[in-house]
Amino acid sequence: MDRLSDWVLRHRLVVGLLWLAVTVVGVLVAPSVSGALKSGVQLNSSAYTANQQIAKQYGGTTANPGIVVIDLPAGKTVTSAGVPAQLQALNTQVASSAPGLRETSYASTGNQSLVSNGGRSTILMVFPPNANTDVPPQVLDQLAGAAKSALPTATVHATGKTALTSGSASSGNSSVLTELLIGALAALLVLAWVFSSFLAFLPLIMAIVSVLTMQLLIYALSFVMPASTPFNPAVQYIVALLGLGLSIDYSLLIVNRWREERAAGKPNDEAIRAAMKRAGHAVWFSGLTASLGLFALVTVPVSLVRGIGVAGLFIPSTATLVALTLLPVMLSKVGPRLDWPRHNTNGEASRFWTWWSHGVIRHRIAAAVLGLAILGGLAGVAVTMNVAQPTAAALASTSTYAEGLRVLEGDGLRPAVAACRPRSRCPPTPPPRSGSKALTVSSPTTSGPSRSDTPSTTGRCSSSRSPPPAFSVTSTPRSPTS
Repeated sequence: MDRLSDWVLRHRLVVGLLWLAVTVVGVLVAPSVSGALKSGVQLNSSAYTANQQIAKQYGGTTANPGIVVIDLPAGKTVTSAGVPAQLQALNTQVASSAPGLRETSYASTGNQSLVSNGGRSTILMVFPPNANTDVPPQVLDQLAGAAKSALPTATVHATGKTALTSGSASSGNSSVLTELLIGALAALLVLAWVFSSFLAFLPLIMAIVSVLTMQLLIYALSFVMPASTPFNPAVQYIVALLGLGLSIDYSLLIVNRWREERAAGKPNDEAIRAAMKRAGHAVWFSGLTASLGLFALVTVPVSLVRGIGVAGLFIPSTATLVALTLLPVMLSKVGPRLDWPRHNTNGEASRFWTWWSHGVIRHRIAAAVLGLAILGGLAGVAVTMNVAQPTAAALASTSTYAEGLRVLEGDGLRPAVAACRPRSRCPPTPPPRSGSKALTVSSPTTSGPSRSDTPSTTGRCSSSRSPPPAFSVTSTPRSPTS
């Protein structure tokens, strides 16, 4: 560590200019990083591979369906006079108005598992035409309106995973910059309390340089990552927030030690060398172990986690490199001027932490019991966390789609959603002609290319020469990810 500190201090101009160049490039590249990331999750498992093959052969039958729940009034069932004709009319309207959708219902299949409450309740499930798409909430609303028109005396609800997600979304999306600014402001308050001087800004400057460098590395790596392990947009948030915390932590260790050496009367450069010698080893070892620990995530057969593992290899290492090279340069140039107002403690230990350590040693058994109780409570909360996909009930609780989910579960029809899927083989759905109002449903929930030529499968297949659809909801198709 002595050789490194000597080299950095001898070549402080070169080191400073290099980091300045990297920071400028990072600022220029940062807006383009999100465009190089790809949404979705890919799994390296036989089940996921089978699901992908099914989607390739049968299109959107593996997607989450949109569901219309129909509850008939008391005294009527799906076999009562006039009801089968109404249900059939609804299916015909869906098939003619939205030829891209695939529907499964009691009227089209005669499957009794789609009926409950003694025949009073049934569901209509609609599937998107292609894999990697979803049925958007607008289409669900139109389908519910069509069901109310076909069965005016019935109670109709609509639900679906995509609709529930949109119902629980906030009014605005948080950006990486917003999250970073919030984290930096909170860190500045803590640093101001710790240093009580303008030195509080120095760890933040190191963090900004580190985060911009990490963003630059992620952008470069996105071009060499294999198609099976793309960087998910979540990686950008993890890099920003984890990089912010680690950079401040490592800088704090060295700056504190430098301050103590200065208080002991050493010249500035000697204080930097002493701080690097004593705290630099801790920073280097911490960065190495944290990098290897995060990199171990590449063994998990999930593309999102593997991407975090690859990015994690560079998060602590970049923070370490900045703390061990740029920070000594900054301390040598502006450190003494930033340490104002300076509180001369003459090397005395903090009264609070002295009292705390004496109390812990004096009551060591009680302190150990209390610490274990706190850790046990946190561990108990941790084991209840759901780290898998969120349940449908957790996505929204107040929207009309959430009410539809509760009605679906109350009618006992939720098992039918998982058990019943379109089975018949239909011809491919041709792409819409120019000027056509054909329904297009697309929502980026999983990665992979959209297939407009995927064979369509429905309980009822619609003709490509259907009349112009009444449901006209168009969204941008997903771009291929491989």
